[in-house]
Amino acid sequence: MPSPKIDTVQARGRLAPQHDAYFVTISRGLALGYRKPSSASLGTWVVRVRDSATGATKRHSLGEYGEVLAAERYTHALRDAQRYAEHLRNGGSTAVLTVSEACAAYTQHLIDRGRVATAKDSAGRYKRWVHAHPIGSVVLTKLTRRSVERWRTDLANAEVVVNPYAEKPSARERSPASINRDMTALKAALNFAHDHGHVHSDNAWRLALKPIENATRRRETYLSAEERRRLLGAMQDDIKPMVQAMTLLPFRPAVFARLFVADFDQRQAVLRVERDKKAKDRYVPLPKETAALLEKNCTGKPSSGFVFVDGNGNPWNKDSWKKAFKRAAKAADLPETVTAYTLRHSVITDLISLHDLDINTVAIISGTSARMIEQHYGHLIRDRAVSALAKLQDT
Repeated sequence: MPSPKIDTVQARGRLAPQHDAYFVTISRGLALGYRKPSSASLGTWVVRVRDSATGATKRHSLGEYGEVLAAERYTHALRDAQRYAEHLRNGGSTAVLTVSEACAAYTQHLIDRGRVATAKDSAGRYKRWVHAHPIGSVVLTKLTRRSVERWRTDLANAEVVVNPYAEKPSARERSPASINRDMTALKAALNFAHDHGHVHSDNAWRLALKPIENATRRRETYLSAEERRRLLGAMQDDIKPMVQAMTLLPFRPAVFARLFVADFDQRQAVLRVERDKKAKDRYVPLPKETAALLEKNCTGKPSSGFVFVDGNGNPWNKDSWKKAFKRAAKAADLPETVTAYTLRHSVITDLISLHDLDINTVAIISGTSARMIEQHYGHLIRDRAVSALAKLQDT
């Protein structure tokens, strides 16, 4: 009986529906199959690989390829079948993963690479938006562009509770930047699974998780030195030391919360900031006032202790400092948009616009990239440049 033809749309259309796949031999030990359960279905592509040493046969579903033109599906399936065979020959895994399991594997990969902060951030996003969503239980090989687009729609439609500690919390739409960060986290996990042979096509998410353009906006809320003093004065006593440090250093809020006594070299007045989003330690020399503040808060604590703690001796976390900032901003008659990140933004703004610190140095101190500083604060550099050029006319 001649082998069935599955390489063209017309040939596949002539095949009778059946439970098992129609297989064609590609090379020795490798066959590509097309399963057509009904006349109306797109059909599923399957690869079959025989181990030449043991004679054992492995089947692996490649998916429907519904995201590509019908005339190109055979070409895509053939390419992925050959990649899968090569993957097995190189000792690759045959494990079948769900989307949630892929996210967990990627999180562990980040931890193994020492990117603990990124792993924690990604795990939080997966917990909120993937594990509890139907997409989390979908097997990677059965993931479709439609299911990813449905997840993206649900993500965009989810509301964010504003000021959850108020008597009557309100809700707002999620910002495009937040949606992009969540999509980036999922895309990273799926790409990691793809790179390790758990799925052999990224068609399901390559376009569906394309980021929203022009989503990142500059932080607009800026506090003057006088407003920062008012905010600090309205803070509860136990968080004041950490907030004061936030007015003196351009770190992310989480960096202050996880500073250990051992991170501060009192003799050299140098602070070691552990790996954050830049995935490497950095050492920041401190002026006398800032060093004195840290020294005061390190006194009497073991080297393994946290520099900044609440009234019960516990380290601060996002929920606890968010609540404190909301209360203090209201008491100091400051905008509702004031958050811990407002202080970081204000300090970086001052370093550039008032103290003429260059972008690269600001990026190093702040623990971010020069590109990000340029994106958010480049307008300040341009304003300074215009002012400097204008002064040339007076010389």
